[in-house]
Amino acid sequence: MVNKSARNRSIILAILITIVLSLFAYYLYKDYKGNLAENNKALLEKYNEEYSTIISGYRKLSALYFDEIINDEQILKIIYEADKSDEASKDELRNELISLMDNSYSKMKDNNFRQLHFALSDSTSFLRMHKKDSYGDYLADVRETVAISNNEQRYVEGFEEGRVFNGYRFEYPLFHNNEHIGCVDVSVSFLSVIELMDQSFNIPTQFIIKKTVVDNKVWEEIIGDNYKISRVSDDYYYDSACSEYISSTGKYINLFEEINDDKDLRYKIGNLLKDDKSFVINYEARNNRYAIVFKNINNVQGESVGYLEFYDIDNEAERLYSGMITELMLVFSLWLLILMAILGFYLLNKEIQNMSYYDKLTGVLNRNKLYESIERDIKLNERYNQEFSLLIFDIDNFKKINDKYGHLMGDRVIKEIADLVQSNIRSTDLLFRFGGDEFVVLLSNTEIAEGKVVSEKIRQRISDYEYPEEVKGKTTISIGLTEYNTNESVQELLNRADKLLYKAKEQGRNRTIAEKAKS
Repeated sequence: MVNKSARNRSIILAILITIVLSLFAYYLYKDYKGNLAENNKALLEKYNEEYSTIISGYRKLSALYFDEIINDEQILKIIYEADKSDEASKDELRNELISLMDNSYSKMKDNNFRQLHFALSDSTSFLRMHKKDSYGDYLADVRETVAISNNEQRYVEGFEEGRVFNGYRFEYPLFHNNEHIGCVDVSVSFLSVIELMDQSFNIPTQFIIKKTVVDNKVWEEIIGDNYKISRVSDDYYYDSACSEYISSTGKYINLFEEINDDKDLRYKIGNLLKDDKSFVINYEARNNRYAIVFKNINNVQGESVGYLEFYDIDNEAERLYSGMITELMLVFSLWLLILMAILGFYLLNKEIQNMSYYDKLTGVLNRNKLYESIERDIKLNERYNQEFSLLIFDIDNFKKINDKYGHLMGDRVIKEIADLVQSNIRSTDLLFRFGGDEFVVLLSNTEIAEGKVVSEKIRQRISDYEYPEEVKGKTTISIGLTEYNTNESVQELLNRADKLLYKAKEQGRNRTIAEKAKS
């Protein structure tokens, strides 16, 4: 029997090693997540800077157009007169302004400015160069830039949805002879921002905007022309022109389709969109790791109205992930090696115990283990007054078997008798080979009367056993049985049992002699 304490120690050690290495693996994973979060933060800063760089470029160009073209005496005089004229006069002045601005507006469009919109001091639309037949509507309730520029008579800029188009607007107040006469909107569409992002930084970009913003501001009859419901969230539209541009480039089209088909990812994105904050989604597809960056876009009032979506292969995330996997594999390999070492130690210990405690011929416990086992039962007797008995037997006339059939056949008889005894005792009883053809059975928690029953059962089974044809006849055993006496030593107990065995021999063999110790 393998030492249970050694087995338990091995199991406990394996569990402790597993816990320690699991905690270390968790630390590696947590460290990876922390590094990934830092990488995502750096990506957000990068895209914010690139977006700001593009807006800054358009801001300077809009200022140039305003200073060199719009803020001109002839144009300002037209706005001044229109601000004070009746409708018929406004029509004539509007046509005059169109003729003056047509050429300049064409050049502005070449530089990606989509809207050039003049409003009078009462915030009514005077001229949309991008939609010349739409004018006269009141703007201040839908265009915060117009309201601020006219009411506070100052420059203002920012993203804003309009009646027709959205855009990043640069709103300039207009003055004639120091009298405020209205304002002009020079704006760039987000299509232009996306095109420049792609051309300057090779970054495919999408733009989505809150459905409520569009529905509340854009003329209903043209919403379907400019916007479609986004697949990542029913609460958002995507800008049709922006989407068509990215599709025309052929960049990451398969990735977009895969993301749109991934319900779990769409659900995750939809939930994050509700927070109205910028965020990064790390996504793996087609053996690449992608960063999907959602940059929050606020309007002039600081309210979240939409997102720019940037898609790019994230090599740093791939490096971090590969590093984590490599480290986890090393931890797993170390865990396996340690478990193999513990198992090897356990098996080696088991083998050593087998060599120390087990008889090589019969496989039963040997003399070394006998003394240890008796000491154990003596301690149980001292602590709990638990009785135990012990019997010694050997094979009658075994020398004759060896002499007649040879030692190999004698070993076979010993082995078969050991098997017979082992199968006829309880699992709590222990069988030992004491030496040669002599065996000991330790009957734990057994008084001598019960031991006598066991002894006779063993003796009878052996005397009835039919041996192979090579061994003629049957074999018998003689047994000496006794019960432990308090304060008796191991050797004294064995000596008493051995004397009873010899009594059985003297009285004719094939019998059990059982005696309790005299008090």
